[in-house]
Amino acid sequence: MVVTKCLSDCKEVKTCLADIGKAFYTRKPLIGTECCASILKMDRDCDKTIFGAYHNPFFDWAVKLHCSTKAGSTPYAPSPA
Repeated sequence: MVVTKCLSDCKEVKTCLADIGKAFYTRKPLIGTECCASILKMDRDCDKTIFGAYHNPFFDWAVKLHCSTKAGSTPYAPSPA
């Protein structure tokens, strides 16, 4: 199954997919660390496979933003004025 390949780093693929769906419908991306790690490693084809059904070009961006902060990366500091 393509979805399983796209989320291969995640042990609980069904839970990850459920979290992604819940994030879409509640507009609150509360996605676990393991699922986020898989999402951040996805290529463009997997992006289309996982997020394409939601028909919202900003949804995958919002999820990836959530995941990038959850993964421990820090946002850019504002430039000094």
